[in-house]
Amino acid sequence: MSSRDDEGVRRRHVPGDEPRPSTSSGNSREEELTVEQTELMLHFQEITGESDLDVSRGILSRHSWDIESAVRETLHLPRTPPTEEETPPHSHRHSEANGTRALRADGPLEAVSPYQRPLDLLRPPFGEGPVSWILFFATLPFRIFNFGFGYFIEFIVRFIQPGQRGRLTDPTADLASFIEAYERRFGTAHPKFSRRSYRDVLAEAKNALRFLVVYLHSEDHANTAHFCREVLADRAVIEFLDTRCIFWACSINLGEGLSFFDSHRNGRRYNVSQIMRECSYPFLGVVCLRENHMSIVGRIVNPPSAARFIENLEEIFRNNEELLRVARSKKDALENMRKEIRIQNEAYKLALEKDRQKDRERQEKEERERRQREEEREAELRKQAELSRLRKEYSMLIPAEPEEGIGLSVILPSGTRITRKFRPSDQLVRRVQ
Repeated sequence: MSSRDDEGVRRRHVPGDEPRPSTSSGNSREEELTVEQTELMLHFQEITGESDLDVSRGILSRHSWDIESAVRETLHLPRTPPTEEETPPHSHRHSEANGTRALRADGPLEAVSPYQRPLDLLRPPFGEGPVSWILFFATLPFRIFNFGFGYFIEFIVRFIQPGQRGRLTDPTADLASFIEAYERRFGTAHPKFSRRSYRDVLAEAKNALRFLVVYLHSEDHANTAHFCREVLADRAVIEFLDTRCIFWACSINLGEGLSFFDSHRNGRRYNVSQIMRECSYPFLGVVCLRENHMSIVGRIVNPPSAARFIENLEEIFRNNEELLRVARSKKDALENMRKEIRIQNEAYKLALEKDRQKDRERQEKEERERRQREEEREAELRKQAELSRLRKEYSMLIPAEPEEGIGLSVILPSGTRITRKFRPSDQLVRRVQ
């Protein structure tokens, strides 16, 4: 809660606002509220996030309109909380057992300003009924003042301390300094502290689909020493954190503990403790992948013992293991799809390469056959040319045919008959004779 919320929580019993007998009509119950009771109810709903008018009135009536007591019961807050511990109460669900508060959150890992409020000034908070509109206009000046005062305080704080929100830090140096100071005071018996920045371990947990346990260390808190010596130094806790999750720790007094990350809402930047919305120390938040966003799924505040701490972690892990299982299933399905696509692409490339090889072989064969036919054609042309030359040359060696002589007739293999006359003195005639 912010300072103005805390101031409103401490507003005590208002005289004359005892609960009156209820009637059968919801509108008549609303009309019985005094102006002071209406302001208390609006302030109660603004702090707790409760939107039901009857539920809010019932809680306040049960506590005799003591808003502090009603808020503490609704948010399961301790009776004497440290003033330095603030948290937006409407962002978690609380479960308390044996002095340990394990808080669960369903939203994505987004930062929320201490003075950030929904801008619902222009619509009635209790529905669209006539009584709701009457209450809306009756309390409008108070609501405007409430909103404006919060933003005015935020502006003053930023104006007075501008440097602390924007300083640049070295995560490695800050984490090394924290580990050195921690081991110097509490010893080396502790889970393995990651030396990577919060942004890096967040990405690692998202990619590995593992739980990320974040410990924000406050040296000034009274319960810190007991937690470090009795809980974090326990062997069972060390084995659990080293094997079941990724563990990241840093002091809120160092730069990395107060390092500001970009928030996608309103362009603001907030530190790790604001992102975690811690409400007390020692504070531990459990982060895992939920709907494609890293979300805070559980909070553990001041565990009294190692056994209780492990029980709380196991409960948070068990309640949210289904988220990681679904994420793993989606990741495996996506990986199998990518593998099938990769196999299909490889098979396609192999088939394409075989087709290209066949095309190359076919083209080479056609080229060889073409060259062979070309060579044969050229050889045939050379042969015909040579025969023509020989015919011509031999025809020039044959003497002229005499007018009178012996005729010889020759039938060539092609069936052509040749008849020629020779002189009796020719050697061919003598041989034939």
